Amino acid sequence: MRAWARRRIALVGCVVALLTGCGSAQETAPTQPGDALEWAACDEVECATLSMPLDQFAAKSHSSAWIDLRVYRQISSVADSRHLPLFIHPGGPGADVRAAVAGARAVLAPIIDDFDIYALSTRGTVDGTPFDCGASLHDLRVIDVDGRAAGRFATNCVEKSGSLVGRVGTRQSVEDLEDLRVALGFGSVRFLGWSYGATLGAAWAMAYPESIRSMVLDAPSDPRRPWAEQLRERYVAASAAFARSSLSNGIDIAGNARESALAREYLLYEPDAVGSGSELIALRLGETPNGDNDGGIEAQVGVHCADVTHAAARMAIDVVEPRPKIGLGATFDRVCLEFAESSTPLVAIDVDPRGTRVDVMVISTTGDHVVASVVSRRLAKDMSWRGFVVDADRHLSVGFDPVATKEAMEFLAIGE
Repeated sequence: MRAWARRRIALVGCVVALLTGCGSAQETAPTQPGDALEWAACDEVECATLSMPLDQFAAKSHSSAWIDLRVYRQISSVADSRHLPLFIHPGGPGADVRAAVAGARAVLAPIIDDFDIYALSTRGTVDGTPFDCGASLHDLRVIDVDGRAAGRFATNCVEKSGSLVGRVGTRQSVEDLEDLRVALGFGSVRFLGWSYGATLGAAWAMAYPESIRSMVLDAPSDPRRPWAEQLRERYVAASAAFARSSLSNGIDIAGNARESALAREYLLYEPDAVGSGSELIALRLGETPNGDNDGGIEAQVGVHCADVTHAAARMAIDVVEPRPKIGLGATFDRVCLEFAESSTPLVAIDVDPRGTRVDVMVISTTGDHVVASVVSRRLAKDMSWRGFVVDADRHLSVGFDPVATKEAMEFLAIGE
């Protein structure tokens, strides 16, 4: 469950200013999901606020706390468009969803003109009610060598976002997507997701198969599969990808083992990146020049810790990480053990057997260093979904590989 392409960039290759004033948790009941959303202009897209029960698994009629989520859309301006509703999610969690909606038509042209694009900025992200752990990510850098770092980081999270701990997970976001579909009045929708967005889409198809008209998932993990097993396969894929490359030549990757691992991972995202090891680390973490961070890593921590049990986190920590280390490893799991046990782990998702009949295309890339190709391909086989494999060394293919992009968009455009 990691970032979209490089973590700080969504579908477009520029930084888009984040929306402000998106609201916070409320103590009074907001507009109910079945009512029409109120759309406003947000630069090149439209935006609205969707208020959801903070605890999606409690009786909604008894909810006393709510969370605000941001919704974006861009209606096709093409005269003969079929205006098919397409939900997208660029991953992360924490990727810039507004930028993804704004840039999708350029990246996915020309078949995209048949679609009206919608996206929900999922729980814990900065343009809704953020999962906030403070300005500094230093403790995540030293978590392997400082036994108190995880506790310090978790304490900051609880102090700033205690009500969100355990309530920003993938299963909650599935319920939010389902409520958004109802709010918009669609009987069924199409969905395109990348990386974590693809995992979220897979979970949605498993839980609510009749809500999905068709779906393309680029590099999904299997929501039902134990996290430690997926992490082990991720280690193998990342090590193999780095071994095939010469990306570290001429780059001074200094620091502790985890900092060096983050620099290596960023190089796998961006082979042409230049700069010192410290600059690469900062880019991977989303740290700004003034030492703050863009909130993406914190969103990932919040979602991951809501998605795993303590037992799963311990098993992940025990998985032997090959050398050289690449990426965040089990960093988040160490933080998760400092939080209260999650009551809604992702592996416990209630799978509707009709999910095997949903029209889903799973795209995997052979050299993917984030979600091992074998993970996505096995998911497709187990769920009787269509598989499409791209032979390349990178994370993600829709929007990058012209053949995969064409196959994906044509698949989504079939039928009314």
